Amino acid sequence: MLIRKDLKTGEKMKVVIDDKEVVVAYLGARNYVAFSARCTHLGCDLNEVGVIVGDEVVCQCHYSRFSLKDGKVLRGPAKKGLEIFDIKDLGEYIEVVKRGT
Repeated sequence: MLIRKDLKTGEKMKVVIDDKEVVVAYLGARNYVAFSARCTHLGCDLNEVGVIVGDEVVCQCHYSRFSLKDGKVLRGPAKKGLEIFDIKDLGEYIEVVKRGT
């Protein structure tokens, strides 16, 4: 669970959910996104080298682009998509959970 004040607009942080590293980013206006922390191409850390552009995350290692809506690869070299997590708004807190739970 994260406290809202931990992230400012445009910031991201890595957390562990069910033994998986997950990046949580605050887009502003109470909008959060959460996705697997490793690029599926060569495993680059998206908390360190990932850049959010609109509704995509771009891995700066080799410029794979992924949809933040469903995790699909929008441009390679990555072939496999990212896992996207749901955010539950609990008032002062947010909770990151596996999609569909």
